[in-house]
Amino acid sequence: MNIAEQVKTANKAVYDNAEGVTLLCQDISITHPAEQQRIRRVIASISPGGGEKKFLDLGTGYGNVLRIAKGYFEYSLGCDLNFYPLAALKKEHPSLPLVCCEAEKLAFKDGAFDCICIFSVLHHIADYGKVLGEAARVTKRGGYLYIDHENNYYFSRYARGFLRFLMSFSARDREIMLANFHAFMGKGMNPELIRQELAGLGFSEIKLEYRFTSRSYAFVVFLLKLISKIYPFKSCYTHFSIVAKK
Repeated sequence: MNIAEQVKTANKAVYDNAEGVTLLCQDISITHPAEQQRIRRVIASISPGGGEKKFLDLGTGYGNVLRIAKGYFEYSLGCDLNFYPLAALKKEHPSLPLVCCEAEKLAFKDGAFDCICIFSVLHHIADYGKVLGEAARVTKRGGYLYIDHENNYYFSRYARGFLRFLMSFSARDREIMLANFHAFMGKGMNPELIRQELAGLGFSEIKLEYRFTSRSYAFVVFLLKLISKIYPFKSCYTHFSIVAKK
């Protein structure tokens, strides 16, 4: 089994079950009200007016962003590799259209969507370049790609060796590390390289923002924010987001 299949298998083992849904729902760095408001502001800023505008939440999980987007787009669709969280989401929100599929092989026509969201997904995929290529293909000319909550390579290159050590003592934690491949084990999520790749895929007006998580490890984030005000290095920021127009 190659590394891409190993990572995919680990993701299904970690997230395609009730425990995985609990993990998705309890990540306070995503679910905290301040973070939800930030996501809402981004979605509102890229939602076009008029017409039947379509939104795709790629790797929707338990529908965090999808549930926000449905208030701004006439048609909002969520897709994910894992069936269990989709089934749980469908039970709670029967009207939401959901599809179980791989992000590297989207069964949609070219230019099918006005906006594609990839929220906290790319680091779960060994070859995320394929996902970016598919996202570019199904984004309509003039549409937007929104990438968010990805681990900043410039920060994680210093932190992930220590994190790997902390999570190396149990089989479950090692599986979680493999599922979150680029956060712990792969080449990492280099935002500058991703920006270059998006430009090569036909995106322009690429806005890259380095940021902090809202509530995880609050004291550490407080210190990083303090340092960043004095020395605004890329390495001070835990995460990044990108909004790009095609």
